Amino acid sequence: MLEVNNKKAQYFLVAILLLSFFVRVYGINSQDILGDEAADSFRSIGYLDYLGTSFQTQPIDWYKNIALPWWTKLSFHDDPPLVFLTQHIFFRVFGDSNLVAKLPSILWGVFSTLLIYLITRRFSGESLSLFSAFLFSISGASIWIFRTSLLEPFLLGILLLNIYCFFIFIDNKKYFWLFGLTLGLVALTKYTGVFIFPVYICYLAFVNRKFLFSWQFIMALV
Repeated sequence: MLEVNNKKAQYFLVAILLLSFFVRVYGINSQDILGDEAADSFRSIGYLDYLGTSFQTQPIDWYKNIALPWWTKLSFHDDPPLVFLTQHIFFRVFGDSNLVAKLPSILWGVFSTLLIYLITRRFSGESLSLFSAFLFSISGASIWIFRTSLLEPFLLGILLLNIYCFFIFIDNKKYFWLFGLTLGLVALTKYTGVFIFPVYICYLAFVNRKFLFSWQFIMALV
């Protein structure tokens, strides 16, 4: 694990994280939710796999007038369950509002800023790591995506977390479970996240080929 090396750097990092939170939460209640944001939030409120379309049916259409099978709660027909379940919990705790719909994404945006710092810190000095986190915190694309209630903010945040855990695993094989756990969370967030797996394979093939055949790496995948 990496730590911030001095008090001055700690203050800068805290300031960057506060800035990251402010630019993502400012005026969020005045921003309406549209398209997939509305559909995902609607399904999250009741944790019910329903889109209300005739061209894309759901289990609620397949099992009319009878109780839904238990396995329909494990996932949705078109997406994994993690984002919907997380938003459902936030709605249950804080009520239904635009802010609550976007709050998990805002928090992921702040945490992702910290992860950018931690990942960069592994390969460079304190100044460049703080600068990278600062740029990520004020990036227009980053601000926009982490102000939405889509699946992508979760995916980007968990991908960064998994990348950080991957390097922890490279340093110490006993953390194979941490890498495997976060890789599983990627799969539970959005299926397109599987692109990260061949990236790890290519990286290990060039940097540490023996890792590919270690029982820890295989167990992490399991």
